[in-house]
Amino acid sequence: KSLSTGNSKSFFVGQTTKS
Repeated sequence: KSLSTGNSKSFFVGQTTKS
């Protein structure tokens, strides 16, 4: 569960920065 949450955060942050 912890890994999923961390991955989601990293993905979200990258997506927002790219956008």
